[in-house]
Amino acid sequence: SLQECVKEKLSLIHGFLQADVQNQLSELEAKLHCEELSEERYLAKVKALLHQELSAENGDAASPVQASNGCSKNGAYGSDEDSERAGPDGEEDSAMEMEEAAASSSSSSSVPVPRARKARRSRSNGESKSNGGTGSDL
Repeated sequence: SLQECVKEKLSLIHGFLQADVQNQLSELEAKLHCEELSEERYLAKVKALLHQELSAENGDAASPVQASNGCSKNGAYGSDEDSERAGPDGEEDSAMEMEEAAASSSSSSSVPVPRARKARRSRSNGESKSNGGTGSDL
């Protein structure tokens, strides 16, 4: 279901969020369980909160990427990945793989496709460099 999908994505990016945002998400989830919020309202608030938080981080960390990514068109999902990739933890590869896996299961799969290609391109560049290296060694 959509709610399960959102929960899965939240669990993946939760560690990258600031503490106050994590608290707000927990409060929203508690309200959902107490039936103060409908599922639709909960999902809308979570998406808005993540979009606000992650696009703010993007402005600081990766504004050129944000501009070339067409972030405004893609909404929160595009911002998600940029900020995780630019995260201070230095775990960019694992964040990218987790986000690709999470996003590929939803309607936002159009976002990670170019990123997946970029990652593969960089791997194939590495392969061609090693082939070029063996050629020059001979």
